[in-house]
Amino acid sequence: MHPFADLLNFIELHETKLDYVVCCGDISDRADPAGTQYSWRWLNRIKDATSAERLLIVSGNHDLDSRHQHNKFDARGMLQSLTPQYPLTETELADKYWARNFVILDDTDYRILLINTSAYHGTAEEYMHGRISDRTSQAIEQELDSMGHRNLNIAICHHHPVKFGSFDNQDNSEIRGAEKLLSILDDGPYGDWVFLHGHRHFPDILYAQGGARSPIIFSAGSFSATLHDEISSRTNNQFYIIDLEIDPDAGTGVQATFEAWDWIPNVGIQTPNSKNAGLPNVGGFGNRSGGIEMASQIAEFYDSADERFIEWDELCSAIPQIRYLMPRDLRVCLRSLRETHDFKIHTDEDSGQIAQLGKKK
Repeated sequence: MHPFADLLNFIELHETKLDYVVCCGDISDRADPAGTQYSWRWLNRIKDATSAERLLIVSGNHDLDSRHQHNKFDARGMLQSLTPQYPLTETELADKYWARNFVILDDTDYRILLINTSAYHGTAEEYMHGRISDRTSQAIEQELDSMGHRNLNIAICHHHPVKFGSFDNQDNSEIRGAEKLLSILDDGPYGDWVFLHGHRHFPDILYAQGGARSPIIFSAGSFSATLHDEISSRTNNQFYIIDLEIDPDAGTGVQATFEAWDWIPNVGIQTPNSKNAGLPNVGGFGNRSGGIEMASQIAEFYDSADERFIEWDELCSAIPQIRYLMPRDLRVCLRSLRETHDFKIHTDEDSGQIAQLGKKK
């Protein structure tokens, strides 16, 4: 019944070491001070336990709008009084996040853009959606222009930049103004982008609108929320370990693999169930060739191997790009293998992970 304690035990058991711990916002309910302080302490414990360089956090709608129930209308001031300093320990960077609604952390091979999509919460009906103003997008563009190209770019925000039409047609809480920023990132000479966001409680990976190298959007599920019925019937609470690769010579753009883990009350942390619609225990993203093309490559390799069955791990070693198919493209690949190439695919009943494939010869 204690998600943070379970996560700390998981980290110790697996000896998990990370470069960054990322939280996409909403660390309490309606900016409750006690809940915010409690979660903030635990997030920093997780950061220390993983030897992470930084805890990267952005503000959610519940962090910056109390519905006027707490904080005497000053949820922002409550966040600014947290220890260690929120959202970044350096005062200059924290002040920039609050003053300009974004901050960029720049490194040699990569950079990280933190965006406060809840910056206007606390007034009118702003709590109903996210927002990136034109002024903020222009300021981000100017700063990126001064920095130039990086091999990897990571943007972190709370709200989703594109509408989840296939999940909830009634939801209108996406970021107002996101189209302009996505266009800037897609058109600019900055390198490939990955967008990490929360808010929707529903995990998914997709590509934003744009060109061939449009930003990859990673929608993180909630870590320990009480999920309402529509979502809880389709996914559990999840957390992720993402391995983003930086290879300037590969010419393949952003490529990554991830692990997903469920946290369930009264159960604890476990491998995602195959009947669950959240992200699978093992997956990837960045391979933009598509599932049908990968199915053809797999069929060609199978024919050349002259074996009745091939283990999935063996196949991924022979064709590494399989590992970087996003889950929806992998589903297309498997369907093409079954229907077009006459394969039979064996999966583990509990985890849903692919074990081996083959066909009668």
